[in-house]
Amino acid sequence: MIPYTVKVPSVTGRVVDDETGDPISGVNLMIIDYPETTATSGPDGRFETHGTEFRKMFSMPLGDRMYSYNLEASLSEYKTVRKYFNVFRDETVEIKEIKLEKQNHAAN
Repeated sequence: MIPYTVKVPSVTGRVVDDETGDPISGVNLMIIDYPETTATSGPDGRFETHGTEFRKMFSMPLGDRMYSYNLEASLSEYKTVRKYFNVFRDETVEIKEIKLEKQNHAAN
């Protein structure tokens, strides 16, 4: 086994309401399995998760290869959304828009 440092990428983007297109603030975002990559969207809906490095053991050298991640966006009154993306190591990813759909609530 070979020790190897892997960098989880930084991700930037904007969260908007699926119906109105308005920015949503206070959305919690995280790259799944990497809790140190959390972020919260601001008043303009924009967010940035900060990349992090971690050590893993691999049976062969990795070189330049593609990595796959899931970014989760959640806020209590909206349905949780996951965005799947691929990236070469050391890249920053921009997700232009994440559209959140409001939870269905029973009519009063």
